[in-house]
Amino acid sequence: MCCPSSSIPHLLSMASILLIIGLATLIVGFATDSWVKYTVDRKALRAEIADNDLLLSNMMKHEEYFTRTRGLWHLCFLDDEEPSHPYESKNISRTPVDKPCRKFNMELDSTMTEDETTRIQLVRLSIGLFGGGFFLFFIAFFTGLAACWRRSACNTLATGLLVFFGALFCAAGIAVFHGYEHMELFELTTANSGFKRTWTSAVTKHTSIRYWWSYIIVWIGVGLTILSAFLFWAAHSAMKSKKKEFEKQNHYLVPVYPMDKSLSRGGTLALPPPTPVYYDKRGAPVYMDNRGQGTLVYGNQAYNAPPQYGPYYYGPKQ
Repeated sequence: MCCPSSSIPHLLSMASILLIIGLATLIVGFATDSWVKYTVDRKALRAEIADNDLLLSNMMKHEEYFTRTRGLWHLCFLDDEEPSHPYESKNISRTPVDKPCRKFNMELDSTMTEDETTRIQLVRLSIGLFGGGFFLFFIAFFTGLAACWRRSACNTLATGLLVFFGALFCAAGIAVFHGYEHMELFELTTANSGFKRTWTSAVTKHTSIRYWWSYIIVWIGVGLTILSAFLFWAAHSAMKSKKKEFEKQNHYLVPVYPMDKSLSRGGTLALPPPTPVYYDKRGAPVYMDNRGQGTLVYGNQAYNAPPQYGPYYYGPKQ
């Protein structure tokens, strides 16, 4: 037995709490645009390019000269200053916290190179994998309610599987994100794109790149949901063990069907449809009727035990 049967409520409660927290962090990380932070030391950069009028002009125009963050959806600028000529300026919008953000272009164009087309497809795939994971979590919500309400081992197992594969879908979405991020940093040289290989050496020197809080909490969410799945599986194992233990302790119980009229007196059935069967000291079957009284059967003769003797009666017929 994996876990004692008394731990089933605790396992289900812990699994549900971890699932809710993990799903909340996944949604927040997925929706926010702080996966990667590009920190630009503008003072040092300005001092280095002070003698180059063209670069000084570009410093106020192009977005690679500004501190910014990016997520799955937008590139956002953190400082009070923002580029006067950002790439794809038609997609610039203000966030609820009044930060300017540029929405990533996810449309395919016949003029794109093969690598650029692959990047767009990977961007779409990453978001689609997250969407598939959230759909599995949505289904798991209902199977989890049924598992907690009915203490059903099958529903508990199904919930654990749905949560686990939902977490794997989200993890796959993160992996695909790293795929097209690598292309942006080290492969693509598309003009007016802001990709790293189009930066000047001065910008590259004074720019630091690190993963930020949205990326971190997404991984926390994946970890919590996977842990939740394992707890659901542990609860399922405990339920199965409890069922086997119950069957082992009650192996002498057999199903009973309604008696034939030949066993009744006066043309009416002496017994309502009973469920459990017991055997008295002499090996004769004792049926429990709906009133909690025992009915003895000897040689096709059925009669009810007197109520004062309770459900078990071994005396002579009265």
